[in-house]
Amino acid sequence: MPQPAPQDPERPAPAEPEPQSPAPESPEDTPADPGGAEPTAPLTQPTITLERTNDAGEKKVIEIVKTGPDEAGIAAICSPLEGDPEGTPTRFVYFDTSPTQVRVTVDKNVITAPMAIAIKQPDGDGNLEMGEGTARYLEPEEVKEGATDPLERCEVFARLEKKQDIVKVVQGKTNLSGSYLTYSEDSGLAKIEGPITFAREQKDDRLNGTSDAIVVDVENERTTLTGNVTLKSKDRTSTAAEVEYDDTRNIAILRGTPENPARSQSGKDVLRAISIRYNLETNDVVASNPVGSTFQDGGEESDGASP
Repeated sequence: MPQPAPQDPERPAPAEPEPQSPAPESPEDTPADPGGAEPTAPLTQPTITLERTNDAGEKKVIEIVKTGPDEAGIAAICSPLEGDPEGTPTRFVYFDTSPTQVRVTVDKNVITAPMAIAIKQPDGDGNLEMGEGTARYLEPEEVKEGATDPLERCEVFARLEKKQDIVKVVQGKTNLSGSYLTYSEDSGLAKIEGPITFAREQKDDRLNGTSDAIVVDVENERTTLTGNVTLKSKDRTSTAAEVEYDDTRNIAILRGTPENPARSQSGKDVLRAISIRYNLETNDVVASNPVGSTFQDGGEESDGASP
């Protein structure tokens, strides 16, 4: 059999002819690059929704998104396992160490924190907790024999904790902070535990405030600051037992009772009422059902008073 001629070690081998590039294919016909090339479109972020239907048949949605890259934490889905009874919910653990964290959108509020655990029922509603925490996948040998905890059976470790100011809320121009979020399908309420602090930049001023908690009524799309609510601007201080807060309309409604009315003071003018409508942009107030108000000019209180 003829042998190939040996190559001269001093002389490089002739270059192989370059293959002709094939005609470009349509995007849907182009296979994914197995070599790990950068994708041209952003990767899909792990996302789940809890859906609640109100009495009018309207669906209200809570969206939960792990915003960071895969290596920043975990996104675990624990579906019902073999032998689980019918109707067993699916559990989700999102832990995100990236700066953008886990994002929850409910009503007018965009809420972020490092970690969220959601339980989704077959009907679409469920429960949600959100706060500080840590999570990781377990090795099979770490799972105890006969384990009953749903997450451990799914080979996931997760621990949520409360931490002041770890839960961030943005509603329009207002930034709020709390320590822990819980949502219950039984009540339809999402509650952020305090202490709550918030701030809103205004054209010529800055509004600051505090409360014990924030409650979001998912069905009725209503956000309320509850418990010892205080709003402070440069020239006005207002207090109430609760405040319905709607930054998108520049309105806060301070609510009280005849025994403990809402109160707003500017200088020596003090307004007390069952309800006070507060303009979040101008700090102007209008009262309904005033209770014992006093004005610097000695004027009498009346419905619709606005010092």
